[in-house]
Amino acid sequence: MTSRLLVSVPCRVYGFLACAAGLVGLVLAIVLLSWAKFGPPEGLLAEIEKTGSGGEFRHLATGLGVTFLAFGVVHAFIGLFALAGRSWAMIVGTIAWAIFLIPSFFAAEATAYDCAGVFVLGALCLLTLLTLAARFAAGSDLELAPSLPA
Repeated sequence: MTSRLLVSVPCRVYGFLACAAGLVGLVLAIVLLSWAKFGPPEGLLAEIEKTGSGGEFRHLATGLGVTFLAFGVVHAFIGLFALAGRSWAMIVGTIAWAIFLIPSFFAAEATAYDCAGVFVLGALCLLTLLTLAARFAAGSDLELAPSLPA
């Protein structure tokens, strides 16, 4: 019972965080894609007109909306498998975030974004390593998920 708890807690935390990130990505995608289709709210439209980039806004909103849609779907997919206790989903998610964040660590000037990236990557690595350590200590393979009642 203890080994199952040690495996399921980090999996569930990782899955919850990934699903929350996916939900945020999907909400942002819906907002941006609706702005691209129907135009932004009046207050924002007035500010965009002042900059003179009104025609470019629809292309930018479409590109960002599609990007956030892909981000949301991928994170929801990873989160659901992590919630189900699949270690491979946690490994894939951590590697993807590492590929995305590590180049910014070697930039000439560190920003607040880089510091947040260190925290995010550290938390994901910690959760993944805790799960893998608990699985190996329990003697179970990486694909073993808690069984569902028939």
